[in-house]
Amino acid sequence: MGLLMLCSGAGSVSGSLLIMALRPSLRRIAILTGMVLACGALVSLSQSHELIWAGVSLVCLAVGVSTLVGLANTIVQERSPAELRGRVSAVAGLSFFGFLPFAAIIMGWMTDLFELRNVLLGSSICYAVIGFVVMLTVGSKVTGEQEQETSVN
Repeated sequence: MGLLMLCSGAGSVSGSLLIMALRPSLRRIAILTGMVLACGALVSLSQSHELIWAGVSLVCLAVGVSTLVGLANTIVQERSPAELRGRVSAVAGLSFFGFLPFAAIIMGWMTDLFELRNVLLGSSICYAVIGFVVMLTVGSKVTGEQEQETSVN
């Protein structure tokens, strides 16, 4: 268990460091890559039978999720007016992390009904569908192009 937690932590640190120097024009690609990485890692984790396979899957999952959460937090803070930034960040944080205990309860309940491997696979499918719907509807707003156009005009 300690080795799996190490893999998750190493992936989180790696994902966080990767987005530090990311240009705004590459954000959309980074978000899509993070989504694909997280979904693929969940599928891989659902099929893993060995410690190394699970560890590599957790590293990839953590890189993908930390990239997505880090970029989402960055975009929210950049788009918030300075006088409201703290409040907007608090609401965004609540939406990301405040619902995790409820999601854990639901996932535990679903695992009792359908087994862990099936729940991980289903989660990956749901994550992919919702992620791509979000990217199709608002994905063009994550590149920073809007700020560049406004500053030019």
